[in-house]
Amino acid sequence: MVEMRRSLAVLLMLMLMTSSWAFKSVAAANRPQNVFDVDVILQIEPAKVGNGTSWIGKFRLEVTLKDPEYVESLNEIAKNNSEAAKQVFFMVINNTVYASLRYNIIQRYAERGLRPAFIVPEDGPIKLGENWSATVDLGVTDALVLEGHYLVSPLSGNLTLWMANQSYEFNWRSFVLIIPEGYEVEELNPKPAEVHQNLMVWKNGSYIPEIVLYSPGYSFVKFLNETEGERGLKVHYTASDGRAYFEAVFPEKPSSPVRDAMLYVFKEAMDPINIDFIDQGSSFKVVGVLHPPAVEKESFLWIQREAYITLPFPFSRVEVEGADYELKGSTLVLRTKEVRVKNLLLIIGAAGALIVGVGASRRRGKKPPEEPAVRSVKEMDGSEGEEESGGE
Repeated sequence: MVEMRRSLAVLLMLMLMTSSWAFKSVAAANRPQNVFDVDVILQIEPAKVGNGTSWIGKFRLEVTLKDPEYVESLNEIAKNNSEAAKQVFFMVINNTVYASLRYNIIQRYAERGLRPAFIVPEDGPIKLGENWSATVDLGVTDALVLEGHYLVSPLSGNLTLWMANQSYEFNWRSFVLIIPEGYEVEELNPKPAEVHQNLMVWKNGSYIPEIVLYSPGYSFVKFLNETEGERGLKVHYTASDGRAYFEAVFPEKPSSPVRDAMLYVFKEAMDPINIDFIDQGSSFKVVGVLHPPAVEKESFLWIQREAYITLPFPFSRVEVEGADYELKGSTLVLRTKEVRVKNLLLIIGAAGALIVGVGASRRRGKKPPEEPAVRSVKEMDGSEGEEESGGE
């Protein structure tokens, strides 16, 4: 009889836990909940929204019912109707863990004048497991917001769990934070127990830690300052098609957010036809093709072009092939002079024909030289007209 009353009392408690209750009428208490073992994973990922970036926070809570009396009561229900027991457990998780998580987020955002948008899996946020365990999945937008040079999480703060119209500390055994790869941490408070690159682990708490990261723009400026004297630019200009092939070389590999920011500024400044990254281990290249705006000056014999490339930031070394160049502030001016070969050949041909014609006319205007008189042998000997002398 005593066991029956205890089971009924526990079952009543379970029913109270699954009933609707008003959050506003409950003040937070300092007593920890001892009904569930909870492990929390929060993964923050960037997502493209229009022309900007938003950060999505994906919560996963691994929850196991640990209170022995509640477990015993559910087992008793399951003996007669396992589906009914599962439904009761599902309602317990939904109306305590899941509802409390949502409400904590709503409260935290309201303190900053924000309103979260929740992302729920298509098959629902709660999946039941074995031995009265469950997985709770919930996503939320704007898990990081830009404040000056930093990305700050509005999620940070103490967690409260409501059960049967009572409030408790929403304590967990472990809290794992996964931040976007390559993002630099400015502050994590309290300090995590473990750090593995972009994964941090806290043990035994009842809060979402304070999360402050450097913004991609700040990290990008920092990267530029660190590489200012070592980055170079090579440009090959082809005047025939007006294209420029460029290669920007950096002494070290940037992080993912810096790479994204770099890609953005190259596109904004140079408007390339295409652009790509080449990772060379210790060094790093940005390569691309563009069709820079140009002006032309023409004459019968030549075409002079002046093309303009706006550089996204200064380079310590600039090399240009296929053109003379001048650096005017942030603009690289390329100058070429192309001879009109056909027109030149026409002039050369005309000049050649003129020279030939003049030579011929000169030859026609000269008198032919007089031929010398033919003299006899005698004349040459000086005996012409002499009479032969006869002897008497």
